[in-house]
Amino acid sequence: MPFSVFTQTGKSAMPVDITIQFKNKADNSDYILYNVNNDLKIADFKGRPDMNSNGVGATYSGIQVSMEGKSFNGKMDVNVSMMVYFDKSNSWMKPEGKDERVLNHEQIHFDLTGIYACRMYHAIMNETFNSKNVKQKLRDIQSKYTNELQSQQALYDKQTRHGTIADVQKTWAEKVQQMKSEIDCM
Repeated sequence: MPFSVFTQTGKSAMPVDITIQFKNKADNSDYILYNVNNDLKIADFKGRPDMNSNGVGATYSGIQVSMEGKSFNGKMDVNVSMMVYFDKSNSWMKPEGKDERVLNHEQIHFDLTGIYACRMYHAIMNETFNSKNVKQKLRDIQSKYTNELQSQQALYDKQTRHGTIADVQKTWAEKVQQMKSEIDCM
């Protein structure tokens, strides 16, 4: 998580007001930002396929978090910026994977990224910070939800065998659709 330099006068901890904003425009033209209403397309997978992989597709998505803060009048204002992205240049499909089944499987990977970004958002908004602990607490929250997301992505692939077990894939699709309907932060 990139941090800007905070300016703080005095030795006592100041209260912190947190504002979180989700970016609505990517700095990188290879990124598609997450939107619960927009699905990926096969054409979005522009990366070079890993021919050593047994898989027929791969989604590279993530949650980028940055922050900056200023102190004045005995308190600190911290602005947190979050970006949930799909990286077109690193996401790929082999020719035999360019179909709706694989696309639907990969979409859920991106949906999970959006869901965990929203969980991270709520964790930040429900935390109490002061000027002495804000950086570390934000790092800890980001680490926690990034690790949970990675575990969930691995579990999803393991249980569905990368989307090849149709009934388990359908169960995951229904579960993720329900979680998407509860997203209220983007």
